[in-house]
Amino acid sequence: MAAKGSTTDASDEFFDFVCSPCNKKDRNTEAVKYCADCQEYLCGACVIHHNSFAVLAGHTLVGRSKSGNTSGADIKHLPSVPTERCTIHKTKLMDMFCADHDSIGCHVCFTSNHKTCQNIHYFPEFVQSVRQDENDKRVAKEIKTVMSVAEYFMKRNQKARKENSKSKMVCLKEIKSFRADINEVTDQLEKASVAEIEENHNELDKILQLKIDNMHDTLDKLTKYEAEMRSSQNNPSQLFVATKLCKEIILDTEKCMQVEEQRTCLAFTRNQNIHKVLQNCDSLGEQNCTRQEDLYEILSQKATT
Repeated sequence: MAAKGSTTDASDEFFDFVCSPCNKKDRNTEAVKYCADCQEYLCGACVIHHNSFAVLAGHTLVGRSKSGNTSGADIKHLPSVPTERCTIHKTKLMDMFCADHDSIGCHVCFTSNHKTCQNIHYFPEFVQSVRQDENDKRVAKEIKTVMSVAEYFMKRNQKARKENSKSKMVCLKEIKSFRADINEVTDQLEKASVAEIEENHNELDKILQLKIDNMHDTLDKLTKYEAEMRSSQNNPSQLFVATKLCKEIILDTEKCMQVEEQRTCLAFTRNQNIHKVLQNCDSLGEQNCTRQEDLYEILSQKATT
């Protein structure tokens, strides 16, 4: 055990009475006195600080014995009073116990919430009248059991967290792979559509080129027979032939012009089914999380064994 009134941060040090101010700072210090007015235990250093304030000079400090001896044999002579502050009323000590509800609290809590309770006790008096040895041993055993189970689940959750990170990377990799597959399919569809457009374009281009060639030939013939008609004014027979040939060409040209009014051109219409399927999807796949057993249920079962 540490020297009387000394301070240590070692978690394995246990004292009968711990300094209240040091305990609030997560420091494990043995108390040598108790202030009845502050209702707090004080170590040697905190006693010095306490006595340095004039406003606290009138407080009653109770030592470990009437003579003020601080030997280890007299340590249990300090008053047995609680040092834990109420979680709701911060300035009040948790010094009340309701046996009806098996709950603790401060005077303010009990005034508000335990008015009708009959089995109410004040800590310092209750602990003197009731033997706590068996209860303390049982709670200490339960603490060890719960701590063991809590440590088990903590390690298991730490492992699960690492596995969760790994599974995330696997899922992201799968998403990218699936996206690549979709891209490959859409690339193939694009190539098929482009090939179809190219084929239709080439066929239509041949037809249009043939029409252009025919019109070019028609213009050449009309130009030729027009010239013959001018040069055959003195030759009625030749003029008649040239005129008839021109009329035939004109009739054929008029028929072609009527057909030309119904032109054919390329057009592309989107496959809306593909677009709708993609629009109706929330994601590229399903996100599944495997359900684990209820940790609290298991903890409860282990704690009661």
